[in-house]
Amino acid sequence: MPFLPVTPAFFAALHDAVVEQFVFDATAGRLRLTLLLVSFTNNRFSHRREQVVLSGIRHGADVEGVHRLIEAVLSKSGQLELGYQLDECRLLPQADFEREQGRQKVLLAIDHLPVLHVDCQKITSQAVELL
Repeated sequence: MPFLPVTPAFFAALHDAVVEQFVFDATAGRLRLTLLLVSFTNNRFSHRREQVVLSGIRHGADVEGVHRLIEAVLSKSGQLELGYQLDECRLLPQADFEREQGRQKVLLAIDHLPVLHVDCQKITSQAVELL
């Protein structure tokens, strides 16, 4: 499936998405979020799944800490998917962080977890088929 454009409208559409997976690879500096988006239009529910990847992550200690919290929650509950809602996901203005060319900073707020400010090089999104 092709990659989707990552725009402010894209981030706005992620509000209240269900976070199914949050996987951080510290060695690669890559965070993979699998999200289930539900919308209601014309008296019908529609579902779609997106995979959002933040790569080239710097200073990933906070991201790794949240990843460990999620693993503990999943281990304790015996569930395979997290099921927490995404409260907010948006790009922060460049004035809010170092102005290094090509870097992006994303605010990531997921229910019941610490808010993250993720400094990354690249953000991609791809639709994933529902099973």
